[in-house]
This record gives sequence, structure tokens and C-alpha cells, in this order.
Amino acid sequence: MEKAISSEAENSLKFAARSEEEKVSELVMLIRTPNLSKADMRTLESLIVTDVHSRDVTQEIMELNVRDTSIFEWISQLRHYTGIEESGRVKKVNRLEIKISMINSTRYYGFEY
Repeated sequence: MEKAISSEAENSLKFAARSEEEKVSELVMLIRTPNLSKADMRTLESLIVTDVHSRDVTQEIMELNVRDTSIFEWISQLRHYTGIEESGRVKKVNRLEIKISMINSTRYYGFEY
């Protein structure tokens, strides 16, 4: 999303919104799969809720024409970032890092769950 906000391309936010809509549609199709286990159903329900929220935020950012990642409408969102620390020529993953940011606060996820 930050790439779409910062992009010079005029339709980058529309493309991001379309991508979010497609993700929700794919999850809806998956949840309609017959004979899903309860665990799979709950996982898909959680993913749908998360992705619907993401779609709505993307739509709002697009409508407000936010073009700078330091603007309040963007930084006030709960944002998740992932990073992979790699080493060697073979790109061996040493560590996965997840951080959650909002406004000027950042916390690292410690894989507590």
C-alpha cells in the first residue's frame, strides 16, 4: 500500500483497491468450499474480516487522494510490516521480523501466540 501511495502513477491507488477487492473475493470463494473443518472456517473468517478492513481503508485512502505516507490519514492506520533477514548466497532465512506501527509507535511482534 505504501508503494501505491508514494507512486507517481495516477492509478496506483485504484490498482491497490482492485487488488484488495480481489483478495476478499478469493477468500469468499474459499469459505464456500464444502466440508471445511471448523478450524479452516474460523481461519478464513478471520482473514475475511482483516481483508475487508484493509479493502475499506484502501478505498478511503484512495477517496482522500493520500499521496504521502507521512499524512495522518495513513499513519493513523494500524500497519503491519514483515522483514526477512537473509544470509549467504543461497538466501537462507535467519529470522522473520514482524512489526506493527501506528502514528509514531512501533512494536515488534514476538510470536507470542
